[in-house]
Amino acid sequence: MPELVSTDGTLVWKVENFSKLMKESKAGGKRSIYSPVFATHTFGYHLCVRLYPDGDGIGQGGHLSLFLALAKGPYDDILPWPFRQKVTFCLLDPTRKKSPIMETFLPDPHSSSFHQPRERLNVASGSPLFASHVEIPNYLKDDTLYLKVVVDLVPINLS
Repeated sequence: MPELVSTDGTLVWKVENFSKLMKESKAGGKRSIYSPVFATHTFGYHLCVRLYPDGDGIGQGGHLSLFLALAKGPYDDILPWPFRQKVTFCLLDPTRKKSPIMETFLPDPHSSSFHQPRERLNVASGSPLFASHVEIPNYLKDDTLYLKVVVDLVPINLS
């Protein structure tokens, strides 16, 4: 089991060498990268983010796409399924001059992406049109992108 980077439902992900990732993605090489695993609580859902620098699906070629993937966790058997927590993606401006680019979504309880994972990771689901390639340079500092993901923790009932 990978070590969790947080257990409070929040991930701040520092994506370094973004121009290299974008170049590889556009060239048809590595299309996506995964964030470190984080959790909603010490005994909660395990999650990670899948980032496509050059987009995926309808976002391919013009957008950065972000998706949430549920990871298999040690407490899955006692958690309520499907996963129903509200999720917010934020692209932060390290210069603090611009508002973050934000998108919030509610998981589709009918999608297998949000049911208890049977494999290491479920199919990721989220935002194919998260941020336009035109906007991205305004959010880079030293070729680094800062993404924040917040999972709403209320209510998760373990009883």
